[in-house]
Amino acid sequence: MNPRPGTGSCRGRAVWADGVFRDPDAPLFPPFESSLLRGLGLIESFRMLRGRPIPDFGVHLQRLRWGAGRLAFGPVPPLEEAEIRDELLERAGLDEGRGRLHLLPAGARPRFLWTVEPLPEPPPPLRLTFSPFRRGNLDPTASLKHASRGFLEAALREARDRGFDEAILLGEQGEVRECCGANLFLVETSGTVVTPTLVDGFLPGVTRGRLCRILREHGIPVRERTVFAEELEDAREVFLTNAVQGILPAASVEERILPETAARERWLRWIREET
Repeated sequence: MNPRPGTGSCRGRAVWADGVFRDPDAPLFPPFESSLLRGLGLIESFRMLRGRPIPDFGVHLQRLRWGAGRLAFGPVPPLEEAEIRDELLERAGLDEGRGRLHLLPAGARPRFLWTVEPLPEPPPPLRLTFSPFRRGNLDPTASLKHASRGFLEAALREARDRGFDEAILLGEQGEVRECCGANLFLVETSGTVVTPTLVDGFLPGVTRGRLCRILREHGIPVRERTVFAEELEDAREVFLTNAVQGILPAASVEERILPETAARERWLRWIREET
């Protein structure tokens, strides 16, 4: 399906901003927009499918509103999810895509954006490494999905420069928090699924919470607790979750090769069946 006439030549992408569908090729912001110069903004990312509700879209909006309150951004404008979702996909010529909400502080113009672009290709099982960088216990941005990703991008670049795919971020005491673009889970030898507790200070992933609920509903034990780096040496399985790609298996942690299991495919099917 081709994008509608007048939506720009950039096939595969579409933009809605402050209630209006915009040309994805046209400039959106003035060069001296203060919120961009200061790196201020909140985002939410998710998978979009034409004609189907976005999984946990209300939870994404709730997290966005919470972050807006923490940063005094002002209220989040209302959205007509189904109408905007399907129009964006149609204009982009996509049946499914990666959606992103982007909220700027009150006074910015435009202030509230919804974009869509093609989904990333599913990656092979990921090679994980521990980042040498640490998130402080009092970091007020750790639990926000903030548009300013300098710390995360630096950690990811350092990991990739050493030949890995993703970086595991640790706290000041060596506790596992998250990765640069996903939450982390491990499976103990007993079969219990473990993920770091939110008390340790990191982004509360929407898919993380959803998977914990679904696993419990299927009778699989799940524990949310403090996890230390050395525990990954004995884990039966390690995987990541995010709202765009679902469940991402890990092939290795540092030099340790992890065994392949079928659990990830089964759990991913449960998530998709629910939607």
